[in-house]
Amino acid sequence: MQKLKLIIVILSGLSIIIILFFAGTVSLPVQGNKYSEKEDMLTGWEDDKGNNVSLYQVFEKKEVRRSFTYTLDGSQLNGRSLCMITHNIKFTVWLEGEKLYDFQPELGGIYGKRYGEAVHTITIPSFDDKRTLHLIAESVRFDGTSGCNEVYLEDSREFVHDLASEYGIKLGFCIITFAFGFLLFLIAIIEDQMTGKMIEGLCLGCVTMIVSAWIGSQTMLIRLLSPNPAMLRLMEYISLDVVPIPTLLFIAHYTKNPKNKLVTVNVLASAANTILSIFFVIMNICDYSDMLVVTHTLIVSGVLLIIALITKAVTKRDISRQKGIYIISAMSILILSGALDMLRYYIGTNKNTAFLTVVGLLVFALILAEYEYRRIIEMQVRSSKAEIMQTLAMEDVLTGLGSRAAFVAHEKEIQARNSGKCIFVHFDVNNLKKVNDVYGHAEGDRHLIATANVLKESFGKYGKVYRVGGDEFFAILDEDTYQPDYSAALSLLKRVQDKYNTEEEPPVQLAIAYGMAEYDYSEQNPETAERLADSRMYEEKRRMKSAAVSNA
Repeated sequence: MQKLKLIIVILSGLSIIIILFFAGTVSLPVQGNKYSEKEDMLTGWEDDKGNNVSLYQVFEKKEVRRSFTYTLDGSQLNGRSLCMITHNIKFTVWLEGEKLYDFQPELGGIYGKRYGEAVHTITIPSFDDKRTLHLIAESVRFDGTSGCNEVYLEDSREFVHDLASEYGIKLGFCIITFAFGFLLFLIAIIEDQMTGKMIEGLCLGCVTMIVSAWIGSQTMLIRLLSPNPAMLRLMEYISLDVVPIPTLLFIAHYTKNPKNKLVTVNVLASAANTILSIFFVIMNICDYSDMLVVTHTLIVSGVLLIIALITKAVTKRDISRQKGIYIISAMSILILSGALDMLRYYIGTNKNTAFLTVVGLLVFALILAEYEYRRIIEMQVRSSKAEIMQTLAMEDVLTGLGSRAAFVAHEKEIQARNSGKCIFVHFDVNNLKKVNDVYGHAEGDRHLIATANVLKESFGKYGKVYRVGGDEFFAILDEDTYQPDYSAALSLLKRVQDKYNTEEEPPVQLAIAYGMAEYDYSEQNPETAERLADSRMYEEKRRMKSAAVSNA
């Protein structure tokens, strides 16, 4: 039945996954004027001079405003919308004097004068004749690269579906990576509770979340969902500025060089670069992209420093061979991917030049996180073993009662109190030497276990019982009702002891001597009460022996 339940749960989960997959990939069969095809409208426009132009790069340098027209046949529409992905232009769309769409972002301040890329779906009203679509665009930057990445006449749902198909995996990867980084943060906090050291886990979690933020800032589907593309652009550049900080700190601690001066300089320089970038943009001195040279320089210097730290750690055997394999493989992938992407950027390949670095950083984070996960699991195992050892130290192996160490700990706890009273009761097993000498140590152990069980059933109900030596036991009654509890426990002890002797018929009758002493917490020294209890126990022991001789 248990296996059947497990199979049902697994099938339920798989069914939801399958349905979600088909919901995102399979179109609903529809009859009528449904356009699944899209018509590319990036080209075919005319400027105000009658020239055919493309909207991809609509501005030459120093041009600020341009006007474009496109002749539409009403039969082309059938419910389709004008779907666009723009980069750094403000624009208005008109249809024969009717304003359809107006995108005029208010930039400046922390955003700078650019918003990066934005996604638009513009509804066009139906008509039967031919009409002119009029687009008036204004550049927000002057380097000749403002325009439109994509322009389609398409069902807006299909357009969104296309974006989801193209960027969905990347977005999912981004979300999973961010969640993974956040989990590392939590693990690091837990690790701090156990060891007081969490900097490695926090840095690694920070790197992973920064990488996922960088991926997200470049995912067009997020730009479709976000109401603020300029904030996504800000996140893209700031993520790149700050990523060397946790990366270097992680490597420094990973290779046991947390106080390395070059690491400190590079970290402070990266922090200063981030602050200055924001300041220069707010003061309209330059843009984030203008600071990329500085950012790339810091990244390259950081990579060289990382190589040096790893080489030194491996050479001096500051890290284990397994640890070295993990970190060297991860850093090799990171360095190679970053170098290739910077090369692509500076030779003029401007589209998606961060792709390889993103992949490299993700692989870097995942490889090292896998190692960190293994390390934390090992640490938890060691902690569990230590906890077991601690438990064993506080518990007497033979009887299951508290050990002498547990008694001392309880004693210290009592000694720290300022007011109140408790009772110490000292117990000793009579004739244990005779049991061991005549019947063997195995029978002696059974005699001790029987003693522990009797004390557990009597005094254990009202306080704590400990075995502090071979045949010596202590009980501490420290509740407010300790006096009546002592009387009740003592009466119960005699009944349980007599019951054991009657039912088990041991070769030597179980006889437990006891002595009690009251301790006032204000005295701050329980040893006096313990010695008094010990003295009274021996008096009781002598009395019991005398009584046994008289009865014989």
